[in-house]
Amino acid sequence: MTGNVMIRLSRLSSKLLDFWQGLRTVSFFFLISCSLIVSAQSPDRIPYQAVIRNSTGAVLTDQSVGVRISILRGSSSGTALYSETHAGKTNAYGQLTLEIG
Repeated sequence: MTGNVMIRLSRLSSKLLDFWQGLRTVSFFFLISCSLIVSAQSPDRIPYQAVIRNSTGAVLTDQSVGVRISILRGSSSGTALYSETHAGKTNAYGQLTLEIG
């Protein structure tokens, strides 16, 4: 009788081991596929906010403004690697919100 019980326990432990190994394999592939999906997404645009001031430092409120965004090589006087222009309107606090890209 004890030999019969041992055989059943051996079969049960073998089935449980197979189940956990299968579950571990499925979990591993699930996590890998999720990380690939998440890492493959990048933002199309970069949000940017600024307070617009005139040459004397006064805030420009509720005014239409034009802005040029540039990425320069090396220093502030370097050649432009990327440049774009935006037109917008400041709010009551002089804040302008735009998206770069």
